[in-house]
Amino acid sequence: MLVKFFEKIIFIIFFCTLLGVTTLLMDIAHEHHAPRAFLRQLPFFNQTTSIPEAVRPCQALFDGQTIKKSILGLIDQLPAGGALLLTVFVMTDEAICQALLDAHKRSVAIPIVADSGGAAKQWSKIPRLAKAGIPVYLVTPDPLDQHPPIMHNKFIIIESPQRLPLVLTGSYNLTTSAAEKNHENMVIINQPETVAAFKRHFEKLTNIGVKVPLSGKRAQRGAYHQAAVR
Repeated sequence: MLVKFFEKIIFIIFFCTLLGVTTLLMDIAHEHHAPRAFLRQLPFFNQTTSIPEAVRPCQALFDGQTIKKSILGLIDQLPAGGALLLTVFVMTDEAICQALLDAHKRSVAIPIVADSGGAAKQWSKIPRLAKAGIPVYLVTPDPLDQHPPIMHNKFIIIESPQRLPLVLTGSYNLTTSAAEKNHENMVIINQPETVAAFKRHFEKLTNIGVKVPLSGKRAQRGAYHQAAVR
């Protein structure tokens, strides 16, 4: 009787140890492969997302990899009916491009404002996003302007029914170099007034931009050719 009792105790201890090791390995795997899980490690997101008021109004990030994982996690969290408003000077990051395409497939609205010159550069992901049906507005300067301004805005507005709207802004371009080589910064803000100001600016940029046709390869090529000869 006593032997059976100790056998049960040993089994329980072994089972709990095995469960703990398995859980630890799963957490490590999630941290490595799931940006959504990574977000919970950041101070800004370590509160419950069901109570947006509990989230910090502002958080600064400075490490390129941390910034990239934060962006990927936020895109991954967006449900159908959510929106991501993106302004981008240059975009070459394949992982972020794929995350945007996946979000588009699950009915997330993703209007993009891009600098025409940056969009026409080699390795740019903007043509691929436009080809997938994502609305892209190219801001092309007046060719008669001797010193034409570039569309150098770099911010992302996140609108989700799960939390207050967010705006992400800073030096970070959506490039591999920004994630792996450069000294970068990004601020994540959830103050409604600030987000609203950025949204008004986004609408202004879409009004001065030229929308890339959602269909017709010839029309799309023409839009990017026009951008390339700025």
